[in-house]
Amino acid sequence: MVGSSVLLVTETRVPPGTGIDHPIARAVVEAIAGLSSAAGLGVPGVWALTGADCLAVKAGVNQLTAMLAAVDLQVVGALYAAQTTTEQAGVNTVAWLHGHCQQSLAGARADVALARGLRSRFTGVAAGIGTGAVSREQALAIVSVLTDLPDDLAADEVARAEGAMVDFAADHAPVSLRKLAGHLLAVVAPEVADAHEADVLEKQEREAARTQYLRWRDDGDGALRFSGKLPAGQGDQLRTLIEAIAKSRSQALQPHRPLTRSKVTPYRTNRSVTTVRPTPRGPVPNGLPPRRPRAPGRASPIRVCRSRRAGRRR
Repeated sequence: MVGSSVLLVTETRVPPGTGIDHPIARAVVEAIAGLSSAAGLGVPGVWALTGADCLAVKAGVNQLTAMLAAVDLQVVGALYAAQTTTEQAGVNTVAWLHGHCQQSLAGARADVALARGLRSRFTGVAAGIGTGAVSREQALAIVSVLTDLPDDLAADEVARAEGAMVDFAADHAPVSLRKLAGHLLAVVAPEVADAHEADVLEKQEREAARTQYLRWRDDGDGALRFSGKLPAGQGDQLRTLIEAIAKSRSQALQPHRPLTRSKVTPYRTNRSVTTVRPTPRGPVPNGLPPRRPRAPGRASPIRVCRSRRAGRRR
């Protein structure tokens, strides 16, 4: 029934929500009508706008997008709470968004989770989306940070944390907002910040130990390809070994240049001038050319390559 009604609306070109006596439905119909008329024939295109006008219009589009996202999340939250799609279409809300709204499964799950959080807990974030101060991606980051807070925080501390994150959204992108989790807890609840950080580090270590792996295979050309995931401590040890192997191999393959004339490097001491005798250059007993000292600060000659077959199990 739901699918047929959506198809009927699309075929008859009637804006969805027409005839519904509700402020949100009327606003959606008016927005669709206004944008449709602005994109009609005979209307000047965006090329007619100046650079300053484009900046102003872009700011308005961002605010409009955030406000539409707020309405969308409210509707998704209402659909999930009432289980409307299950009753009328026989599928859950995630499956309905995936099948009828052409969303990916990951995007549908994220929208449902965000809508549930905004509807039941984080009303301040929902208000920020409604005013256009918080974007959809920023809301996802904020809800993720707030969900990871300790469960024993008081309600007023959670509310202060939510307000701080909404304020941070004015100057921080979604990635930066996710990195503010530790700073946020130190601001709203400094007495529990250290203990919570220790718990988080312990969980990360356990998860890294649980998911560690190391794979290698012979490519048939005299080389060995390997990939893996190790805890930070063990990964640093392995990286040190690999850098040492690559460094020694690179020095061994450098061309041998015999010394043509003596180079005397004087240096002055407190009393006299001391002469340093040149170090003779020649073959060493093992048949390899002598190693030249590497300049300080020079990185090890290691190339990191990604194979298209990396990660496949044989």
